[in-house]
Parts: sequence; C-alpha cells; structure tokens
Amino acid sequence: KTPSAMDSMDSTTLRQRERADLEPLLHEEGNNASDDDDESHHHHEHTKATRCPNFSPGSISNLCSATLGAGALSLPYAISMTGIIFGVMFLLLSAYLTIISINIIIEACVVTQQFKFEDVSKRLVGPHMSIALEASLLVFCFGTAVAYIVAVGDILDQGLHSITFLWEPDSKFVSIYSRERVMILFWTFMLLPLSLQTKLKRLEKFSSLGVLSIIFLVIAAVIHSIIHGDVIGSGANSQEEAATSAEVNSLLWPKSFVSMLQAFPIIIFAFSCQVNVCQIYEELKPASSSITDTSDDVPNVMTLLKLKQQMMTTITRNGILLCTILYLLIGVFGFLDFTKTTTDDILINYCIQVTHDALMTA
Repeated sequence: KTPSAMDSMDSTTLRQRERADLEPLLHEEGNNASDDDDESHHHHEHTKATRCPNFSPGSISNLCSATLGAGALSLPYAISMTGIIFGVMFLLLSAYLTIISINIIIEACVVTQQFKFEDVSKRLVGPHMSIALEASLLVFCFGTAVAYIVAVGDILDQGLHSITFLWEPDSKFVSIYSRERVMILFWTFMLLPLSLQTKLKRLEKFSSLGVLSIIFLVIAAVIHSIIHGDVIGSGANSQEEAATSAEVNSLLWPKSFVSMLQAFPIIIFAFSCQVNVCQIYEELKPASSSITDTSDDVPNVMTLLKLKQQMMTTITRNGILLCTILYLLIGVFGFLDFTKTTTDDILINYCIQVTHDALMTA
C-alpha cells in the first residue's frame, strides 16, 4: 500500500474510534435537548460550539496517586544531599519535565491510536526494541512495587510499636508478630486486590484516599518541623550559640557534586507516573455539556479529539502542581526538622515507638 493510502486508513481509524467513544455522550445530549427542538431547531441547525472541557476530580486523583508515593519519604534525604537551593530547583525542573513527557506520551497515543504504554512503545520503536522496553518496564514496576511494600512495612511496624498495650509481657501479639508477616498480610488483602483492577476509574476513591493520606503526612511533617525542628523549632531554641555562616551554607548548598548526582534519581523517581498516563487518557470522557451537535448528528471528530487533549492537559497541570507543592513542603520542612541526621526514610527519624507523638503516629 502507498503511504497516502496508509495515512488515509489511519485517519479513518482515528475518526471511527473517536466517534465510537463519544457517540453515547452526543446521544445523551440529544435526548436532554429534545424538549426544546421545536423552539430552537433553526438555531441549532447551523450552530456548533464547544466549551471549556469538564472532567472528574477522580482523574486528577488517579494521576496524583500514580505520582505520589514512597518517593515522598526520601525527598528530605535528597535535599540534605543537594541543599535547599538546588533541591528546590531540581524539584521544579523535574515537575516541568514530567509535564512535557506526559504531553509527548499523549501525542504518541493520538498518533498511534494505542492506549497502553507498552503498545505505544512497540508502535514507535518496532517489535525488536519493544522487547528491551518491556523488560525495562518490568524491572521498573517490580522495583516500584518493592519500594511501596517496604515503605508500608516501615509505616505499619512503627505504628504498631507505638501501641503500648500490644507489647505487654503477657500479650500473645508479641509471640506472633513479625514485620515480614505484616507486609505479607497487607500485600495479600490490600495491595493485590487493587492491583488486579483493569480500569483506573474503579480506583478513583482509593486514589483520592491515598492522596489525602499524603496530604495529611505533609501537614504533620510541617507542624512537627515548626514545633520540634532543629532549625525553626524547639531544637533551634535550645542551642546556645547562633548558627554560623558555615552551618547556614550547609543547609543551602550541596555537600558535593557527587551527592547531587546521587540525589537527582531520587527526585526523578518521585515524579514517575508515565506508565499510567495512557490509560488515564483513554478513560477520559468529555462532559456532554461541552459538546453541541450539528444538525446532521455527525460529530466533528477533530474538535472532540481536541477537547479530550485539553482535558488531559488541564489534569496534568493541576495534578503535577499539587504533587510539586506537597513535595516541596515535605522535602524542605523534613530536612529542616532533622538537618544532618535526616535518613533515607523520613518516618524513621520520627521514632514514634519511642516518642509516642500522637500526630506522627496518626
């Protein structure tokens, strides 16, 4: 087949798929407007309009949930290696590059008409290179899952140790408890059922709950830093001498060039969400109020496609903006809380099994 014939087939396929996706919405719009047909038939006969696309907040929750996670717990440690100035710059740069990468992926979805990350990759680089891409994707997803399970183990282990009555000498809980068992049980009854879902729409409520949990963690970290932190909390007030310029510089600037290179992958990992972007875009549906049909009930496919892309652009900007704000807060305030003693998991620094801090335990 000639290239022009192939282009014609791709264009036809694109129109057919978009028309199939959006026809139910147009049909619904037509039913809602049937009572006004007699009065406004002539007006609608030649009118076609679009409005600012509407979308469910669940789409933003899904994107934020795919972005936020265990990476947030390591950001204070990353900033301790880069210093506050370069740490903030790296976070903003990573957010900007994430938005660009998502836009490129969506363009690839539109061109290839594939809505799975691995299928898009296969169409773009060919079947042979796609094997290497699928292998790297497998390693990435496996590593991410391990990181999440380890983070959950740290959270539950410290949380359970802060409940004093569970650890009394005559308690049976002491004899059966182990961190590994807790991780296995949580994975079996919580993570595995959620991972088996085939539609991201079904995870919107859980995604919203996860985002709210991260927001609560960030608020708790900021409050703890203000009250007990080494720089602006009670730790700073207890120091007899004012901080020297060298100590201030150690907070603002990186330890070394090597430490910056080590911290950058941690920050990049915190923004990893690209694997889920294709499916989020596929499940988007423009609201029927955003579409006004023409007299012959034939949708303008390119206009509807543009609406869908505008929706995804808005979701991307809002979602990444929220993630960036949360990352900046927990990264900077978490580092100012513990400064030189900041660990690679900020939860370990709080030592809630010793301090029994109610806010951090929650």
